[in-house]
Amino acid sequence: MRRFLPLALVLTSACATVEAQTAPAPAAKPAVAAPAAAPITPAKRAKAEQLLVLLKLDTGLKGMLSGTATRIHSLAQQQAAQAKTPEQQKLATDYTAKIDAMTTSALDYAKLREPLADVYASNFTDSELDSIIAFYGSPAGKVFVDKTQPVGEQTNAIFQGVLKDLQPKLADSTREFQANLKAATPPTISTPENMKDTPPPAAPAPAPKK
Repeated sequence: MRRFLPLALVLTSACATVEAQTAPAPAAKPAVAAPAAAPITPAKRAKAEQLLVLLKLDTGLKGMLSGTATRIHSLAQQQAAQAKTPEQQKLATDYTAKIDAMTTSALDYAKLREPLADVYASNFTDSELDSIIAFYGSPAGKVFVDKTQPVGEQTNAIFQGVLKDLQPKLADSTREFQANLKAATPPTISTPENMKDTPPPAAPAPAPKK
């Protein structure tokens, strides 16, 4: 769903990490201390978790996490396919098992539920959460959530149509500009100013003495 896009980008980067070659880590920048936030009460966190369910973020993210795990497993298998000898194949089996174990542990919604809920709990007050939950728990709110994906797909189709029409016009304007720019470029004329870096002609060799 469109509302899962930010997390999808984060999870996709995990796949890229498995696929890319290991590179030296850049020097770490000093961390900037964030202002202390008010503690989140269990009651407020429970409201935020309820909101995750109403927004269907729980089911959506579970599916996304599962798909990401499958993708990482596939990438690991591609790496393991390079093994040829029995010794290499043993290393490949251990490698894929290690990758699968790390992925399963990291992409566990049970571990992510609380920090995700805390994002909502820290950005909304109790009264705001009550109002938001009341809306998304209403018939209109449930319909809004259910239709978020098709509405997002339709609005994206409109945007893609605009880009499709705009692209050739931009290309034509760019070619026209480049042609006009070339036509307006004055010819190069040798002047003392642009000849100052030109080496002087070599002096003629002296005539041989008789």
